[in-house]
Amino acid sequence: MKKKVIRLTESDVEKLVERILKEDKSKRLDEVGYDSPTIMGIHSGRLMGSIQNVIIQLKLFLQEMEQVLGGDKNELVMNISENMSLFGAVSEMLSKLSDEIGDDKLREETHRFISVLNQFVERARTLSNNSGAYTNKDFSGYMEKILIRLAVGLSRYGQTFIEEYKSITKKLKGHDRGDFN
Repeated sequence: MKKKVIRLTESDVEKLVERILKEDKSKRLDEVGYDSPTIMGIHSGRLMGSIQNVIIQLKLFLQEMEQVLGGDKNELVMNISENMSLFGAVSEMLSKLSDEIGDDKLREETHRFISVLNQFVERARTLSNNSGAYTNKDFSGYMEKILIRLAVGLSRYGQTFIEEYKSITKKLKGHDRGDFN
């Protein structure tokens, strides 16, 4: 095939270069925008890691409470008091993170769990402040009931978290095969 010589004016070359640069820039923006699997993976990883840490911390608290439940009510009160700052920090952090959660179901469940956590804090604080009015057995029984509510709420939240984690992982793996959506 014979090569042709094409004559371009200076303005034609400028337009061509401008068009090429514009196309290249839009491709680069697509690769780094929120639709980018890399950006999505980084953001999701940070977000999901933070939520996972919350779930782990609360699970550890529940396990700790299980060990002291049924024992001396003063020890229970002390344990609750020592962890009040944890509950406040968790509630505040989840509230901030909820704005970044893309999945409606997980965002809704996050708000619901914040409500469960705040109810637990309110009930535990009230119970602890009035601990002198209860026997060890009664105090442990009431504390057990509110801890069960917290555990059920955490379990439900954890299940929703796992579902979303699997969904994100599947999407990111799908991108590796070229079918990201």
